[in-house]
Amino acid sequence: MKNELIKKFENKELTEGGVNEIFSSLEQIDKSQYPLLDQMIQAASGGVATP
Repeated sequence: MKNELIKKFENKELTEGGVNEIFSSLEQIDKSQYPLLDQMIQAASGGVATP
C-alpha cells in the first residue's frame, strides 16, 4: 500500500481520499486542508512549495 501511495503522489494522482488512507480517523483532512497538506508535502520532499 505504501508504494502505491508513493506512486500516486509522484504522478500527482493522490487525492483527498488517498491522503485519508494514511491518517487515522481523528487525523482525517477535509477539502479546505488538502491544499495546505499538498504544499507541505512538496516542501518536505525538496520541491518548491507555492503559497
